Amino acid sequence: MPQFRLQISEKMISQLREFRKHHPHPRVRQKIDAVLMHALDFAQDDIARFLGVTDTTVRSYMREYAEGGPDALLQFEVGGSVSKLTPYRTSIQEEFKRRPPANPREAGQRIEALTGVRRSPTKVRALMKSLGLKYRKVAPIPGKANPAVQEAFLTEQLDPLLQQAIAGRYHVFFIDAAHFVMGAFLGYLWCLTRIFVPTPSGRERFNVLGAVHAVTQKVVTFTNTGYINSQSVVALWQKLAQQFGNLSITIVLDNARYQRNAFVLEEAAKLHIQLLFLPPIRRISI
Repeated sequence: MPQFRLQISEKMISQLREFRKHHPHPRVRQKIDAVLMHALDFAQDDIARFLGVTDTTVRSYMREYAEGGPDALLQFEVGGSVSKLTPYRTSIQEEFKRRPPANPREAGQRIEALTGVRRSPTKVRALMKSLGLKYRKVAPIPGKANPAVQEAFLTEQLDPLLQQAIAGRYHVFFIDAAHFVMGAFLGYLWCLTRIFVPTPSGRERFNVLGAVHAVTQKVVTFTNTGYINSQSVVALWQKLAQQFGNLSITIVLDNARYQRNAFVLEEAAKLHIQLLFLPPIRRISI
């Protein structure tokens, strides 16, 4: 049998392996096996003997891949019929690359809107896997700080205020909230049987809204087991005004929504408390 070599990159080999792992039709998996063995330098007659097909069949698989790439190998659905979605594979992949679906049901609805073809969630899941999609956890990207703005805030606003506090002319507090889960964090043990530890469900939380004095390090807190909201913030303001009303009070805080609204600002003004908000973090466009 005449020999020829296809140029197949390592990246494409990995992609073909994913296709082979998840595609439901044995003929498609056989085609991918032939191309993968070819990429691993198996001779075509050896590939034919291993797969139990003729040399001509192996050549046809190679020709399909050479002319149409991996999409040309994925021509069969369960039952042996040609998939109605085959002509739309690239457009579906681009659509999901632009806006990934949350689950197969949503993906199926969007595929139907895009192509007019309806598929069950099971088939949609198989299709997404064959396109190289995986169910991955979304990862956060920290907001990008603006060094110039932060430096200006520090030198022009915060440092002068702290100097006044050190001199005993102001009370300056830094505030933030912490939320503690009421439940056990379980670890691992070498044991003969699994160990069960009594613990709350983890749905309850103990919330602490705290204010730290910039000079004395004294901590004033407001706590609850519900939610930290605007009313919680005002309750902390009132405690600070009662305990430190002998001097003007400035509170340094972030831009949490419940800390920066009309109700909080009005109550702070009534209590003669100055609010100094940290510079906001710039959002990153993706």
